[in-house]
Amino acid sequence: MISKTQKETIKKFFEAVEKVVHGPGEIYDLGLVISDNLKLKDLVKFAPRPEEIEIFDLSEKTSSEFVEVLLNVFKKKKWILVEVVDGYLPEEVYNKLRFLSINNHLQFFDGKSDTDIKIPIETRIIFLINKKSASQINNPNFINLFGPVIKI
Repeated sequence: MISKTQKETIKKFFEAVEKVVHGPGEIYDLGLVISDNLKLKDLVKFAPRPEEIEIFDLSEKTSSEFVEVLLNVFKKKKWILVEVVDGYLPEEVYNKLRFLSINNHLQFFDGKSDTDIKIPIETRIIFLINKKSASQINNPNFINLFGPVIKI
């Protein structure tokens, strides 16, 4: 059960993720929710435009599937909510997120050439992780990828 205070905190978090832009080239922050109680479907309810949210469970998919979904999200100018359940973040995913958090671009090799795609102004990326996984994540710099972070 989500309390009224938690609901307000989540709404403010989404507002922050949507509005926070910094640095040259207008870089959009990635968001992080740390919670043992929330699920992706709970977060969707509080998003500014729930119908424009894509959900991705990183523990059930590969790194290449993550990149494919990100590309699709960019093309459709949606938001994406990504869940990390087991405390493991593939190195390829970390590298993509790091590049996104610094440059607002996604770089990948499509089998023929290197491709570089800028995050659309309408797109935001938010991760959900439980407290245990956050403390055991395989990359200690994981938390540094994110601007707005909330613990619920």
